[in-house]
Amino acid sequence: MDCEKVSIEDPTNRIKIYQGLQQDTVLLDKIRKECAPNGFDIIIDDASHIAEFTKMSFWHLFNNHLKKGGYYIIEDWGTGYWESWPDGKRYNGDNHLAGMVGLIKELVDEAGFADITHSSRGNIKPFRESKFEYIQLSCGQAIIQKK
Repeated sequence: MDCEKVSIEDPTNRIKIYQGLQQDTVLLDKIRKECAPNGFDIIIDDASHIAEFTKMSFWHLFNNHLKKGGYYIIEDWGTGYWESWPDGKRYNGDNHLAGMVGLIKELVDEAGFADITHSSRGNIKPFRESKFEYIQLSCGQAIIQKK
């Protein structure tokens, strides 16, 4: 899927190309229905790198269309440190929450939800386990496995 028209030579006719925006949940539902009726094993988001849109597609696909045990990969989250990027901001030593960096920090909170909601520590009720089996961060990539 791409926001631009894409053409790929595919003599096997196994590749399906969709044109649209990553935040278009109706299109995301259509793609899942046509390509993975039982859900996706892996989703790679190398789309807009705009936190608002990435967050929308992440939670929609993760909650509704990623299989248990499946992997969701978010590419290029470091754009949140780029002051030239639409929702980026230069790091100045403070708690940096701009753009994709802020989204990744929200996902880290999801990974810690059992601690956040534990009766002896948190003030969020009721107790809830994280939806993640794990989250792994590296330079520019976040890999999340669904519990």
